[in-house]
Amino acid sequence: RGDPAYDQLAWFVLELDRATADQKAIVILSHHGGNSINKGSLFAGLFESFYPDETELLALWAKYFVEPAESMSGSELRALLSSYPNVILHLVGHTHENAIHAVCPDGTAVTGEDYLAGQRCATPEAPRTAANGYWEVVAASVREHPHHFRITEIVDNGDGTGTVYTTVLRPQGGEGS
Repeated sequence: RGDPAYDQLAWFVLELDRATADQKAIVILSHHGGNSINKGSLFAGLFESFYPDETELLALWAKYFVEPAESMSGSELRALLSSYPNVILHLVGHTHENAIHAVCPDGTAVTGEDYLAGQRCATPEAPRTAANGYWEVVAASVREHPHHFRITEIVDNGDGTGTVYTTVLRPQGGEGS
Protein backbone atom coordinates (compact mmCIF):
# COMPACT_ATOMS: atom_id res chain seq x y z
CA ARG A 1 0.00 0.00 0.00
CA GLY A 2 2.89 2.40 0.51
CA ASP A 3 1.41 3.46 3.85
CA PRO A 4 4.24 3.65 6.41
CA ALA A 5 1.89 2.61 9.21
CA TYR A 6 0.77 -0.46 7.31
CA ASP A 7 4.30 -1.25 6.15
CA GLN A 8 5.74 -1.26 9.69
CA LEU A 9 3.23 -3.75 11.04
CA ALA A 10 3.36 -5.84 7.86
CA TRP A 11 7.18 -5.97 8.06
CA PHE A 12 7.00 -7.01 11.73
CA VAL A 13 4.53 -9.82 11.01
CA LEU A 14 6.65 -11.02 8.06
CA GLU A 15 9.71 -11.19 10.31
CA LEU A 16 7.75 -13.12 12.97
CA ASP A 17 6.50 -15.51 10.25
CA ARG A 18 10.03 -15.98 8.88
CA ALA A 19 11.56 -16.74 12.28
CA THR A 20 8.74 -19.16 13.07
CA ALA A 21 9.16 -20.95 9.72
CA ASP A 22 12.91 -21.21 10.42
CA GLN A 23 12.11 -22.59 13.90
CA LYS A 24 14.10 -19.83 15.59
CA ALA A 25 13.45 -18.62 19.10
CA ILE A 26 12.16 -15.05 18.95
CA VAL A 27 13.21 -12.30 21.34
CA ILE A 28 11.55 -8.90 20.87
CA LEU A 29 13.14 -5.69 22.15
CA SER A 30 11.07 -2.51 22.22
CA HIS A 31 10.67 0.65 24.20
CA HIS A 32 6.99 0.01 25.02
CA GLY A 33 5.50 -3.15 26.43
CA GLY A 34 1.97 -4.39 26.91
CA ASN A 35 1.31 -2.14 29.91
CA SER A 36 2.46 1.10 28.31
CA ILE A 37 0.86 1.19 24.86
CA ASN A 38 -2.37 3.13 24.49
CA LYS A 39 -4.29 2.87 21.26
CA GLY A 40 -5.06 6.17 19.62
CA SER A 41 -3.49 9.13 17.93
CA LEU A 42 -0.69 10.61 19.99
CA PHE A 43 0.09 13.37 17.48
CA ALA A 44 -3.51 14.42 16.89
CA GLY A 45 -4.03 14.37 20.66
CA LEU A 46 -1.03 16.62 21.24
CA PHE A 47 -2.13 18.96 18.47
CA GLU A 48 -5.62 19.16 19.91
CA SER A 49 -4.28 19.94 23.38
CA PHE A 50 -2.32 22.94 22.05
CA TYR A 51 -4.92 24.12 19.52
CA PRO A 52 -8.35 22.99 20.82
CA ASP A 53 -10.31 25.59 18.82
CA GLU A 54 -8.69 24.88 15.47
CA THR A 55 -11.19 22.36 14.07
CA GLU A 56 -10.14 23.04 10.46
CA LEU A 57 -6.48 22.38 11.24
CA LEU A 58 -7.42 19.22 13.11
CA ALA A 59 -9.46 18.03 10.13
CA LEU A 60 -6.49 18.67 7.81
CA TRP A 61 -4.20 16.83 10.20
CA ALA A 62 -6.48 13.79 10.21
CA LYS A 63 -6.78 13.86 6.42
CA TYR A 64 -3.14 14.25 5.40
CA PHE A 65 -0.96 12.87 8.20
CA VAL A 66 -0.50 9.18 8.81
CA GLU A 67 0.44 7.90 12.24
CA PRO A 68 4.09 6.78 12.29
CA ALA A 69 3.00 3.29 13.41
CA GLU A 70 -0.28 1.49 13.01
CA SER A 71 -2.28 2.03 16.14
CA MET A 72 -2.23 -1.08 18.30
CA SER A 73 -3.08 -1.44 21.98
CA GLY A 74 -0.85 -3.23 24.44
CA SER A 75 -3.29 -6.12 24.71
CA GLU A 76 -3.36 -6.40 20.89
CA LEU A 77 0.46 -6.47 20.84
CA ARG A 78 0.50 -9.20 23.50
CA ALA A 79 -2.14 -11.18 21.58
CA LEU A 80 -0.08 -10.87 18.38
CA LEU A 81 3.17 -11.95 20.03
CA SER A 82 1.52 -14.79 21.94
CA SER A 83 0.08 -16.14 18.68
CA TYR A 84 3.65 -17.07 17.68
CA PRO A 85 4.83 -20.14 19.60
CA ASN A 86 8.49 -19.21 19.07
CA VAL A 87 8.24 -15.87 20.90
CA ILE A 88 9.92 -16.53 24.24
CA LEU A 89 10.84 -13.07 25.52
CA HIS A 90 9.89 -9.41 25.13
CA LEU A 91 12.38 -6.97 26.68
CA VAL A 92 10.94 -3.49 27.28
CA GLY A 93 11.56 -0.24 29.13
CA HIS A 94 9.48 2.96 29.16
CA THR A 95 8.00 2.67 32.67
CA HIS A 96 11.47 2.79 34.30
CA GLU A 97 10.59 0.03 36.73
CA ASN A 98 11.80 -3.51 37.15
CA ALA A 99 9.02 -6.01 36.49
CA ILE A 100 8.43 -9.42 34.96
CA HIS A 101 5.12 -10.57 33.49
CA ALA A 102 4.11 -14.02 32.26
CA VAL A 103 2.13 -13.43 29.06
CA CYS A 104 -0.43 -16.16 28.43
CA PRO A 105 -1.37 -17.70 25.05
CA ASP A 106 -4.52 -15.54 24.94
CA GLY A 107 -2.45 -12.36 25.40
CA THR A 108 -3.41 -11.71 29.01
CA ALA A 109 -0.61 -11.22 31.51
CA VAL A 110 0.14 -12.44 35.01
CA THR A 111 2.33 -10.09 37.05
CA GLY A 112 5.50 -11.40 38.63
CA GLU A 113 4.01 -11.04 42.10
CA ASP A 114 0.89 -13.00 41.12
CA TYR A 115 2.99 -15.65 39.38
CA LEU A 116 5.10 -16.14 42.51
CA ALA A 117 1.85 -16.45 44.50
CA GLY A 118 0.81 -19.38 42.30
CA GLN A 119 -1.35 -17.76 39.62
CA ARG A 120 -0.79 -19.29 36.17
CA CYS A 121 -2.15 -18.91 32.67
CA ALA A 122 -5.28 -20.87 31.81
CA THR A 123 -4.45 -24.18 30.17
CA PRO A 124 -4.72 -23.77 26.40
CA GLU A 125 -6.98 -26.11 24.44
CA ALA A 126 -4.07 -27.20 22.25
CA PRO A 127 -0.58 -27.44 23.77
CA ARG A 128 1.99 -25.03 22.39
CA THR A 129 5.69 -24.60 22.74
CA ALA A 130 7.51 -21.86 24.64
CA ALA A 131 5.97 -22.93 27.95
CA ASN A 132 2.48 -21.77 26.94
CA GLY A 133 3.32 -18.11 26.55
CA TYR A 134 6.28 -15.80 26.78
CA TRP A 135 7.95 -13.56 29.33
CA GLU A 136 7.76 -9.77 29.24
CA VAL A 137 10.68 -8.29 31.16
CA VAL A 138 10.63 -4.57 31.98
CA ALA A 139 13.91 -2.86 32.83
CA ALA A 140 14.43 0.35 34.77
CA SER A 141 16.37 3.24 33.32
CA VAL A 142 20.13 3.57 33.65
CA ARG A 143 19.68 7.30 33.22
CA GLU A 144 17.78 8.04 36.42
CA HIS A 145 17.72 6.74 39.98
CA PRO A 146 18.19 3.93 40.89
CA HIS A 147 20.26 3.51 37.66
CA HIS A 148 19.52 -0.20 37.27
CA PHE A 149 20.21 -2.28 34.19
CA ARG A 150 19.73 -5.95 33.32
CA ILE A 151 21.83 -8.77 32.04
CA THR A 152 19.67 -11.34 30.28
CA GLU A 153 20.81 -14.83 29.30
CA ILE A 154 18.90 -17.47 27.34
CA VAL A 155 20.10 -21.01 27.87
CA ASP A 156 19.30 -24.07 25.75
CA ASN A 157 18.73 -26.87 28.27
CA GLY A 158 19.49 -29.49 25.64
CA ASP A 159 16.13 -31.23 26.06
CA GLY A 160 13.91 -29.06 23.87
CA THR A 161 13.39 -26.47 26.61
CA GLY A 162 15.17 -23.29 27.52
CA THR A 163 15.69 -21.06 30.51
CA VAL A 164 15.74 -17.27 30.65
CA TYR A 165 17.91 -15.75 33.36
CA THR A 166 17.66 -12.02 34.00
CA THR A 167 19.65 -10.21 36.64
CA VAL A 168 19.17 -6.63 37.78
CA LEU A 169 22.42 -4.77 38.40
CA ARG A 170 22.97 -1.46 40.10
CA PRO A 171 26.35 0.03 39.42
CA GLN A 172 28.25 1.32 42.41
CA GLY A 173 30.32 4.34 41.53
CA GLY A 174 32.95 5.92 43.66
CA GLU A 175 32.72 9.42 45.10
CA GLY A 176 32.34 12.03 42.37
CA SER A 177 31.59 9.49 39.64
